[in-house]
Amino acid sequence: MGCVAHTLQLSVKRSLASQQSLDTALALCRKIATHFSHSTLAKEKLREIQQTLQLPEHVMMQDVQTRWNSTFYMVVRRVCGSAVSSRSGVWGRAPAEIEFGAF
Repeated sequence: MGCVAHTLQLSVKRSLASQQSLDTALALCRKIATHFSHSTLAKEKLREIQQTLQLPEHVMMQDVQTRWNSTFYMVVRRVCGSAVSSRSGVWGRAPAEIEFGAF
């Protein structure tokens, strides 16, 4: 008999993948997190804006296949980042292929 928690995790992942709109939104979150991971300029701008708005200084997170709840944490950081981006235009330096209005 397999681990119940692991089986539950696999079921949740399959359920998320079966919803096309959710899968698209998660792919967008991953692109955003990847952009911030590779761009020192974007990270600095985000940090600067968080300081200006007196918000906690958080970095963008990317989900990892082997880390449980990492998709949840990635989405939470992205949603929290929406407040910063809507006030400051920090996403303006992101790759052109990302459509931020879709999320």
